[in-house]
Amino acid sequence: MFKNKVVIGTANFNKDYGFKRKKISKIELEKIFTYLKNKKINFFDTASSYGGAEKIIGQYKLSHNKVITKLPKVEKKNINNFIKKRVKKTLSDTKEKKLYAILLHNASDLLSKKGIEIFKILKRFKTLKITSKIGVSSYDIKEVDKIIKKYKIDIIQIPLSILDQRICKKGWIRKIKNKNIEIHVRSIFLQGLLLEDLRKIDNKFKKWKKYFKKWDNFCSNNSISKEFGALKFVQSKNIDKLVIGINSLSELKKNIQILSDKKKIKFTKSLNCEDEKLLNPFNWRLI
Repeated sequence: MFKNKVVIGTANFNKDYGFKRKKISKIELEKIFTYLKNKKINFFDTASSYGGAEKIIGQYKLSHNKVITKLPKVEKKNINNFIKKRVKKTLSDTKEKKLYAILLHNASDLLSKKGIEIFKILKRFKTLKITSKIGVSSYDIKEVDKIIKKYKIDIIQIPLSILDQRICKKGWIRKIKNKNIEIHVRSIFLQGLLLEDLRKIDNKFKKWKKYFKKWDNFCSNNSISKEFGALKFVQSKNIDKLVIGINSLSELKKNIQILSDKKKIKFTKSLNCEDEKLLNPFNWRLI
């Protein structure tokens, strides 16, 4: 069922996020959590770096929460204590006894000299049943390839959108799934940029205007909203979870309605972009 694939992104629960730097208001958060409870949607994607988002999850605690947390870049001194301390804090803040998954926010940690040690610590959390799964969050499919060749992980979290189709190439989805690894995709709206009115695109993104123009025309020609097109594109792929970032209850309701819609859309590969300066939001500050 589509609802089982939805993961609520929490980056803007308690801090400004996205290219518009928006934070959800407390009033909207209360409405959102009431709705999630009624709809039995209980997956959350969070991180200790998300400015108190984990405490908000604990504050509005739903039954049977499935929390996916991302660890910050691992300090190379006393790795065991570093990771244990952050996992313990996540459990305390979210008021959970067990996590659905622990991911490394900095996937390259597993490819460092201390990678094997870090992996053993994460595996221990699985053995102790503190988490069901372990994995990495990455922007780079080549980095993912190196990791899954070396380590038996359970989850890959990676961007996927109508503009960012890197994971759809060279049979990557099939290769990852063949290793029994869950694929969680994020940045499906490119932090909201894909939903922006073409006339209001920030000047620093004008370099890629041709892509936004194609996207605008595609949605107009198919008589669909940009939200509809962006969600349906991701939903058409063989992925396990999609992380949805929202700013309000009305946005969440709209997204759920779209995901339950049976309408099929035929997408074109011409919408794909290869420029990582656009695809990776970390690069936006350099534009």
